[in-house]
Amino acid sequence: NSTYKDSDGKGGTYSFTSASSTLTFHGGNYDGQRAEYETSGGRPRLHILGPSGRRVIDCD
Repeated sequence: NSTYKDSDGKGGTYSFTSASSTLTFHGGNYDGQRAEYETSGGRPRLHILGPSGRRVIDCD
């Protein structure tokens, strides 16, 4: 697990599943949130997933 800090300064961890390129956040404001990591076109992007698993926010 790796660590992160949310916008309120609260700490948490996240785990990465390489088979699905999915991050799962634990603790902090993002607790339980999932995201997809992608590097198409040479630029890393993070897609925040909603409860259904659909992309709801794209981050460059």
